Amino acid sequence: MRGAELDTRLAYRLGSRTLPVLPLETLYGQDFRQWPELYSAVDQILKEEKVHAIAIDSVRRFQDGKKAQDVPKTILILSDVSLANQYESWQEAALKITNVLLEAKRPDILVEFIDVQAVHEPKVELIESMSDAFICSWVEIREYILDQIKDRSWLSIDLLDRTLGQYKEERKPTVCITAADAGDDVWWARILPTLRNRLPHGMDLDLFYSSDLSLAADEPGPAEEPPEVFTTMNSYDHEVEIGSSIGACSDRSGSLGTTMLLRTPDGEEIRCALTNHHIVAKNDIVAQAAPAGTFISPAHTLVKQGLAYVRSPSEKDDLRMQKLKEWELEVAIEKRNQHHYNPKIEAERVRRLQAAEDNVQKLRNKKPEDTILGTVYATSGYRSAFNDAYTSQEAAAWSRVTEGNEDLTKKINGKPLGWGLNWAIIKLQPLRDVTTHVPSPTHGVKMSHRATLGTYQTIQPHRAYNVVKYGRTSKWTTGTISKIGSLLKLRLPGDPISVVPAELDHAFKSIVLAYGVKSRSRSREFLSPGDSGSVVLLNQSEKKAIVVGLGFAANRVTMVSYMMPIDLVLKDIEKVTGCGVIEPVFGGECLGDLPDSP
Repeated sequence: MRGAELDTRLAYRLGSRTLPVLPLETLYGQDFRQWPELYSAVDQILKEEKVHAIAIDSVRRFQDGKKAQDVPKTILILSDVSLANQYESWQEAALKITNVLLEAKRPDILVEFIDVQAVHEPKVELIESMSDAFICSWVEIREYILDQIKDRSWLSIDLLDRTLGQYKEERKPTVCITAADAGDDVWWARILPTLRNRLPHGMDLDLFYSSDLSLAADEPGPAEEPPEVFTTMNSYDHEVEIGSSIGACSDRSGSLGTTMLLRTPDGEEIRCALTNHHIVAKNDIVAQAAPAGTFISPAHTLVKQGLAYVRSPSEKDDLRMQKLKEWELEVAIEKRNQHHYNPKIEAERVRRLQAAEDNVQKLRNKKPEDTILGTVYATSGYRSAFNDAYTSQEAAAWSRVTEGNEDLTKKINGKPLGWGLNWAIIKLQPLRDVTTHVPSPTHGVKMSHRATLGTYQTIQPHRAYNVVKYGRTSKWTTGTISKIGSLLKLRLPGDPISVVPAELDHAFKSIVLAYGVKSRSRSREFLSPGDSGSVVLLNQSEKKAIVVGLGFAANRVTMVSYMMPIDLVLKDIEKVTGCGVIEPVFGGECLGDLPDSP
């Protein structure tokens, strides 16, 4: 095998033949009969070629959704691309290892060299410092990127700081494109080389695979012992917390965002809860009533007749809770039957048994209507809108897309290039309500204990905001809103239902804008599956919890989550419903950190 036949498509990874597109799951310890002998040969080659080998293993590398047994074994070498001449050393070593495998009659085994920082997932962070010139250069290249990939099944474009190397870590602004067709040769043979030639100096480009960006939780039925649950017994009470589990069908769970108070033109006040459209759209009635590009208003028949029920907890989470409490009862009975000489331990076992019996009895006696939170009152459908809260200069920096000499900032075939809309409001039934107090804060959450909801503020592009959210799955998480907006294309050709298809009749159809949010912890996401519908709050030590956004999707590859600005959501709610939003109340503009000076 000659060097030209190696897979050298990435500057931090190479291997034999065409390697599968990152990111990949890795199943370690895939030893085979010849492995001890081959390991010695590989180790010797790495030493000869001066490869800094951090780890050597026989593994299986496969994409999400595929089975490990369906892919070939791979000799995986973790190294450090930041060391001088390492990439060249990888190439020479890869050729020699391939020849050793051929001599051993194991051409089925692949060889992969990869930087240790990139083996599991890309190490990316938000870009902390940027000048006006940097923002302008990004806007200009972004237009070119969109034109080059307009026919591809891409899902998101994020500009992030990418870190490679271990010995001398190198951070570089990187255009991270995530696509469902990232394995197609056209990306690697034509598109990526073309884009790299146009990138500004100091900026890099990377491509990742993902099938979707949806954040609704569609977990399989509970099978583990004990079952994992995402709710508590308090979720069955009259008053539920923000972030509580909700669902409109048997197999999808999301999060309750916040409580709202609407006032109709007749003066009637309606208490509602806020979440995402795609949470309630799994209900067939709602999906049929709101095809892409349309919304559901209070005048619709399904709203007037209260046909679309939303439950809290969701049916799936209710089932998980029942399984858990039955398991706890079995354990309590088993321990109670075990004699113990200590009276205090005996008394505690009796107490736990009684509590377990009470919980199981409570769940068995509840009626189906007891978990109904309310009915769908209105939804955005899958649409987009222009945010007139931004100045023309700010809007241009976020949404300018040109075609030839025509500036399409404000108009694309008569429609704005706008922000994705994905909201739903639920009219609460008389027996259920949402507390205005946020859940008890945990480490990293600056919010005051028992801070109250009821206020929102607007945020501006190119400013930094530290935020938190409380969701059904991951509870409290802390994060930072990106100063540079993300572009999302969440409708794939042939998909019957999309997460956020835009209403643009244009070559860039389905492109919508969103604020990216990155968790402040590298080991977790800001939004996890099931956190859809969570409100994004400012992370500040105040008695009021300030809402600035509504989360709706996330990229599991780059770990960037996406939110809509809350002021845009509330304006659209008023437009669709014809009602005034009484709560939350407007608390002004949040300045955040000032943008970086040029």
